[in-house]
Amino acid sequence: MLKTYLLIAIFLALLPYCVRSEIPDLKIANGTETKQGVVKLDWTVSGQNSLENYELQEANTPSFTQPKKRYDGNDTGTFISGLKNGTYYYRVRKVGDNWSNIVSVQIKHHSLTLAINLLILGAIVFIITTALILFSLRNQNK
Repeated sequence: MLKTYLLIAIFLALLPYCVRSEIPDLKIANGTETKQGVVKLDWTVSGQNSLENYELQEANTPSFTQPKKRYDGNDTGTFISGLKNGTYYYRVRKVGDNWSNIVSVQIKHHSLTLAINLLILGAIVFIITTALILFSLRNQNK
């Protein structure tokens, strides 16, 4: 009976080392919607080794029928920029292991009308500021 309890105690003591997950936990750092076309992805792995290589994939569907490799290296995070409007899905894995959870991000850029209006407003402020400076310099020289 004592032998059985001893074996159970040893098993329970070693269990955390046996079931340690090597599957990364993928997260989007700045929320699931962005207007700039830039996304920051981070992942964590319990007991990670800094020499491990990770592979990050991107797809247009959650089924990853046509994935594109977006990162390959030993960092546990990356920035992806230059994204066009749409929904993007990401997953990561330690090379040769199982894939992580799937996260999605919605890219919805500012409208062209807003960009043009801000450009016009900036031009007006520039012209008024330049005119005030020139007017002030002209009055100083009199």
